[in-house]
Amino acid sequence: GKGGRGRRGVCSPSAGCCGKWTCSAGGTIVVVLLWVGVGLYARVSHGTMPDLSLQLSYAGLSAPVAVKREANGVAHIEAETRADAVFAQGVVHAQERLWQMEFQRRVGAGRLAEVAGAAALDIDKQMRTFGF
Repeated sequence: GKGGRGRRGVCSPSAGCCGKWTCSAGGTIVVVLLWVGVGLYARVSHGTMPDLSLQLSYAGLSAPVAVKREANGVAHIEAETRADAVFAQGVVHAQERLWQMEFQRRVGAGRLAEVAGAAALDIDKQMRTFGF
């Protein structure tokens, strides 16, 4: 096209309408905004706090583990062994960060547009070119 532009309305470094860093910054801003949006949605739709008390008894634990939370959500883990406490800490992290882990998994797999829509399609295309 004229003026160094590619197709009308498409902006990329190869189209000549923006520099490499400008397009990268724009993509980063989109990812951050999507990340914040997904996090806010998860907080609103699934409540702001995980279960305030939890009794864990999995086959891999040597003894039952208790996870108690203060009113503001701070977790206190009671376990007989360090290994059991660390396992419980992983469960607590998963409760609090499940939305973030799911978001990052989708970004890495190039499947964010499935839940975020067309706005994330360019991110998905870029991530799929990396081949993860």
